[in-house]
Amino acid sequence: MTTVGPALEAFLAQPLLAVVGTLRRNGAILLTPVWFEHRAGEVWLNSYASATWPRHLRRTGTATLLLVDRADPLRTAHLECALAEITTVGARAHVDALARRYLGEPYRGPHEDRISLRLTVRSLRSTVG
Repeated sequence: MTTVGPALEAFLAQPLLAVVGTLRRNGAILLTPVWFEHRAGEVWLNSYASATWPRHLRRTGTATLLLVDRADPLRTAHLECALAEITTVGARAHVDALARRYLGEPYRGPHEDRISLRLTVRSLRSTVG
């Protein structure tokens, strides 16, 4: 687990623009916008189970996240992560919580076979404190 100072912790608590990078079999990187939450030094993501990027993450065990402040795109955090867990338990409630965080209302998209992905932060670089 990577420890962070108060300024960076406050930054990670915001509903920032997040992009997850995963490695395709051909070596190309797939970049996917995602909602995230940071808690207890870990990053939680959510997806429908048949999405491509979780398959890459499952295969390689690693992902990179870029978090960007929409108001000031020079305020960023770059997280290199290892997959800790993929679960269906609580995944529908988790996507509702993420939608409230980002949109202020429950998730209105399809609740088809949701998964929650827990990532451990291996390294973190940031332009924020």
